[in-house]
Amino acid sequence: ADRTLTIVNADPTFSVFTHKDVNVKAVGITGNNQKYIGDASEIEIKVAKTDKAVGKKNAEIKNYIFRFLGVELTQPYSATEDVVVKGKIPNTTSGATVFVTAIDSRGKRTEVVKNIDVIPYSKPSLAVSGARDNGFDKNTTIKVSGTFSQILVGGVEKNKISLTDGVQYRHKSTSTTTWSQWFSRPCTISDDKVNVANFTLELDSSQGYDIEVKLTDVLSTVSETIQISAGSPLFFVGTDGRITIGDIPRKTKPNGKKGQLEVNGDAYANGNIRRYR
Repeated sequence: ADRTLTIVNADPTFSVFTHKDVNVKAVGITGNNQKYIGDASEIEIKVAKTDKAVGKKNAEIKNYIFRFLGVELTQPYSATEDVVVKGKIPNTTSGATVFVTAIDSRGKRTEVVKNIDVIPYSKPSLAVSGARDNGFDKNTTIKVSGTFSQILVGGVEKNKISLTDGVQYRHKSTSTTTWSQWFSRPCTISDDKVNVANFTLELDSSQGYDIEVKLTDVLSTVSETIQISAGSPLFFVGTDGRITIGDIPRKTKPNGKKGQLEVNGDAYANGNIRRYR
């Protein structure tokens, strides 16, 4: 009669792997490659050839599975070389666990688990708005605010925004691809908030403009771009006698004329429009 044999006590022998942060900026902040910063650090997990898994009862090791914070990576086994994987550490509000599993030719497996310390971090955020004074003037008021994530290492704040050039802006006409140079705006910090005083740019009313603002902390730079439309007053009275509705004057006033009316849109009259001398 056929018999089914069960092989017992045959899980691979495996107990050691190492890990470290290989992101130079992140390690420079924490001072310890065994600490990680969410959304910034890159973890390197290694099974050294001297610590390789060993199959039992004539089984061969086939591969390793590496898992951390929802990431899963598979690498083939090597008896002569270190087996190494690297991956970005996702953001988390707490610590994390790294699992490395050795699997043999029979599907038997041994898993080794280590807890790692992950410091929560998010990239800065920006809010930018702008508007021409009176809806059409060249003077344009720009408003900027932001937030940034604290990075606490041993109770000490390691993240920071430069108060002199952590916030910068540039601009260009929407009709060109050439930007101005970057200009810095001073800011103040209150807890995790970045405060920037409103400032004014002089932008030609006849053109639209793109304004880009960027905010930089010790790990990341984020930017936000807004558009400022060309100036279009609801009602404009010029010192030269020109009057426009819904726009700035577009037509040159003929010589000898004392006034001129332009309407950006349809014109309706409840009565006759008469010419007089």
